[in-house]
Amino acid sequence: MKKTILSTLLGLTLFGALIFSNGCKKDTECKCVITVKHLSDTNRIMKQCSVYVGKYAVSQSAFTDAAGQVRLTFKNEAILDIFAQTDTSSDPLRVSLLKGQGALRLIPGETVQKSVFLAIP
Repeated sequence: MKKTILSTLLGLTLFGALIFSNGCKKDTECKCVITVKHLSDTNRIMKQCSVYVGKYAVSQSAFTDAAGQVRLTFKNEAILDIFAQTDTSSDPLRVSLLKGQGALRLIPGETVQKSVFLAIP
């Protein structure tokens, strides 16, 4: 009689543990925040700068906001390249192109922050 009661309680405990342990799904989205700055003055952020993040078939591109940042979300973990460029010249005859690059490792469930510094190529 005692064995039956103990085995029933043990079975119910294990069943309850299985139900509650599989109740939540892990966040697999990979988020990143890329800040674009000027190399000679790192306090100077670059607004409306073109940013490309990707490698092979996985890629996204966007322009930086007023804070000089781009926020992107990817589905899977990856190591991606970052390319940023902007044209700072207001005179169409004088080209002043600034470029920068870097690399980024995406981690599932986390927001990775990275800075890219622009300079004259």
